[in-house]
Amino acid sequence: MKRFFSNRVTWVVAASLFMVVVVGAVAWSRFAPEEESYDPAAASAALDGIPDDVRSDLADELAEQEASEASIPDDDDDDHEPFELPSTRNPNTVSPPLPDEMFDTTLLIGTDASRHRADAIMYVLEPRDGSAPIVVSIPRDLFVENPCTRTYARINATLRGCGDVVAGPALLSLAVERFTGIKVDRFVMLDFDGFERVIDAIGGVDVCFDHPTRDRDAELDVPAGCQRLDGATALAFARSRKTLEFRDGAWRGTGADDFSRQEHQQELLFAVTDRISSFSSMTRLTRIADATSDAVRLSQGFTVTQGVAKAWEHRSLRLDDVDRIRLETKPHVTSYGAYVLEPTASFNELLARIRPDAAREVVAAR
Repeated sequence: MKRFFSNRVTWVVAASLFMVVVVGAVAWSRFAPEEESYDPAAASAALDGIPDDVRSDLADELAEQEASEASIPDDDDDDHEPFELPSTRNPNTVSPPLPDEMFDTTLLIGTDASRHRADAIMYVLEPRDGSAPIVVSIPRDLFVENPCTRTYARINATLRGCGDVVAGPALLSLAVERFTGIKVDRFVMLDFDGFERVIDAIGGVDVCFDHPTRDRDAELDVPAGCQRLDGATALAFARSRKTLEFRDGAWRGTGADDFSRQEHQQELLFAVTDRISSFSSMTRLTRIADATSDAVRLSQGFTVTQGVAKAWEHRSLRLDDVDRIRLETKPHVTSYGAYVLEPTASFNELLARIRPDAAREVVAAR
């Protein structure tokens, strides 16, 4: 089990890393994050207006892309069950809509350098009644309906967008909205090159490891004990899916999977928050803004001033004040060889366990 040096005094919602960048942008306006067009209603209407032949072509293109990127974990291939993409009908991929007034929401998207592939997806729900914020990490391999093609694929594929009709972040937001039943109010997108520079700009993050830990694919190799991770090592830890620990005289797997990656990413956000909470002045935030201004993209209408207000509003929340939802899934391999995670419970069902007032009858997938 990993643990941190600090006592995790402050939790600035799950978006702390992103909000700090925004704070710096306000204080030094020359570092202005890039805005991305986002109008959910207009995007939905545009998707409904796609001609059938164009949609079919887009579906074929998506299938080819998914097949070319098919990747099956080496350690548990035999546990997967193939199922046909065209015949998939899973009611757990859809949740009934909840009233907009229930939550204020922010979708956090971590991408690779191309910005066409979502490696990390976090959804932050802030109840408008003042109760505990809710954080859920959405696996990049979650198998849901793509709002563009209306065929099933991994949710991270939506970041490619829908041709010239809808941009990637907006399409991903619509897919998350369909899966959760909760409208995405705004999104913040950061590529992992920017994440690495953020960690270096704040002087690294403090993390402890019980055992020597490595992942050759992610280029992770750290000794046991408490240490300060630089940007490259923190990024490797965030992306590790085949984590090994040296225990009892041998390298042993930790059962790492996409959910382990999500835990790593959330742990690093806590570590970043702890690091920033120790700053004695705003001067160091200048370096963060300078290092990441070209890597951050905000949805249109989400201003830096609002970002500062949100960070300040949640500055004193503690870990125990935050609810976290872990999705329930089952691994499969599609007919074209792509590893995917099929949801075995609807998001609404999971949400209702901590928010009974959110319970709604689940509708069948289209």
